[in-house]
Amino acid sequence: MFAVVLYWWWPGLVGAGDPDTDPDVLVIANGAIADAREVVSRRLREEGFTVGWNTPGGAWCDLRSEIDALDLNPSKAVVIFLDPLTSASNCDLGDELLAQRILYQLQVRSGARVIVVAGLDVQTDPVVNYLESSGATIINPSPLLGKSGLTDEHVGCLWWDDCLIDASGVGYIIVRDENGLTVAGQQRVARAIVAGVQ
Repeated sequence: MFAVVLYWWWPGLVGAGDPDTDPDVLVIANGAIADAREVVSRRLREEGFTVGWNTPGGAWCDLRSEIDALDLNPSKAVVIFLDPLTSASNCDLGDELLAQRILYQLQVRSGARVIVVAGLDVQTDPVVNYLESSGATIINPSPLLGKSGLTDEHVGCLWWDDCLIDASGVGYIIVRDENGLTVAGQQRVARAIVAGVQ
């Protein structure tokens, strides 16, 4: 029993990274993940991680200068999501070289694992593909979200969901509405992120 309690309290006993300077996890995200900030942060904190956030301007090319300006040094992971609709590379570097430089820059800066969230939109992002081939871990929560782009689609419940019940008594959730991911959809994305960080 003592071992279980010690395991559970260990992050609190030894101290975790200061979220203002040395978080365990740094999330660099805009779009749907930035909208889910509270849900993602809560799930990471529930697993004992401190979390720092940065909301980038938009394009992959701009991300390099924003990384240089960060005062955060994550110890476990850097999670990145740039909305594919606004993140198109607009700099002189090709997508492959840009991806390699971003990955190198993050790894040299913190030594933390780089995790990229993909699959939240139908549009694919070539920089994400090159980040994956350069060694970044890709998290794709799309299997948990049903068909990309559909709003008000009924998706089957998982054990953690707060389910609605249809006329035939079958449980479901709605992961997207006209405003993007619902809270249920955000929870599924947050769980995928936590699984990738652990």
